[in-house]
Amino acid sequence: MEVPEFNNKTERRSSIAGVIAFILLFILVVCLSGYVYLMSKGIDIAEVGVKKVFSGLIGAQINSDEDTKPISIEYDVTSHPVFCTFDNALIKCTGDHVTGLDKDGKEVWSVPVNINNPLLKTNGSELLVTGIGSKEIYVIKGKSIKWSAKFEDNILNAHISEDGYVTVVCEAKGYRGQVKVFDSSGIEMFKRFIAENFVVSAEVSPSGNQFLINCIDASGIEAVSYIDFFNVKEIVSGQKQPVAGMKFNEKDIFPFIWQLDDDSFFTVGSSNVIYVDKDRNKKWTKEYSKIYSSGVIQDKYLALAAVESGKQNISDSKVSILNRQGKEIASYPVKDEVKNIQVYVDIIAVNTGREVHFVNVKGDFAGKYSFKSDVLNMYFLNRFQAAVVTNNSVEIITLTGIL
Repeated sequence: MEVPEFNNKTERRSSIAGVIAFILLFILVVCLSGYVYLMSKGIDIAEVGVKKVFSGLIGAQINSDEDTKPISIEYDVTSHPVFCTFDNALIKCTGDHVTGLDKDGKEVWSVPVNINNPLLKTNGSELLVTGIGSKEIYVIKGKSIKWSAKFEDNILNAHISEDGYVTVVCEAKGYRGQVKVFDSSGIEMFKRFIAENFVVSAEVSPSGNQFLINCIDASGIEAVSYIDFFNVKEIVSGQKQPVAGMKFNEKDIFPFIWQLDDDSFFTVGSSNVIYVDKDRNKKWTKEYSKIYSSGVIQDKYLALAAVESGKQNISDSKVSILNRQGKEIASYPVKDEVKNIQVYVDIIAVNTGREVHFVNVKGDFAGKYSFKSDVLNMYFLNRFQAAVVTNNSVEIITLTGIL
């Protein structure tokens, strides 16, 4: 009788293939479970972005076993520092240094700057540092300066887009202002002097296709907001003229523009909200008695702290979540005066002075924290941790009510 021969190489290959198949199946199950969980919480990965979602989750996991008691970081009030968060670190900026701090307040890195009245902006991967009335800007990536630029005239405002385009609004002799645009390497690609209107802001859209200059037209009986639209590809090729313009005749000024991924945008005034679609058609206007603050949530909804039209009491204030059709899809009753709000992925932080409320995109209450000093602002380190800046300290809090 013949005894069959066993092929060890074939068995080994079969065993390896089985292990690989098991690992791939395991990863698929984990990814599907994670996707279902995030969708159940109203988080659309396609809209928000995988990097932003999982950076928040990872940041929370690192701290999941730590004490949830707030960590207080005191600062020297006389140095007039400005704070924000960047790369999962607390950023502190004075006139001569930008410093990255860990969650215990210890210095991790520092770079020298030369500015007044610091202004900090971030696109998530880079930090823009400048100052109102200053003449220098710095773009920081990681822990060092990626590029910087000096100006002859004072800076009034600045912005950095998701693709790294930097727009700067400056004073200009003989003009109402000027706007400059730099590419992600710091090369100036556009400059425009504004003779008639006052420039409020200028920014490149998240898609990188559209560039807006937001102005105030004071030539008539009443001042109105006016927006010039530019095509980024055209200005790169040397085209300096806008492709379109839009005047808002509502009796309001609209200093805030929230551009979305498809180049549509919300613009917000003191009592009105307007939505303009990607084809530059004004689709709707909503009027309120008072608008406190606003922000974009999940890159597709407008989060608005306001008092509805027809109501006047502070107790009527609430946070509304509006979609692109102008429909309120969720709300949260604040019942107090709102100083400002901040948004991160699907979470809204609401500052009422001595308290900060946290609300999710569905309008569900996720926690409230009280402080002994007035709260100036809030910044998210990740989805589960926030830095609350008060008059004399920064409180690092863990959001235990976020699921």
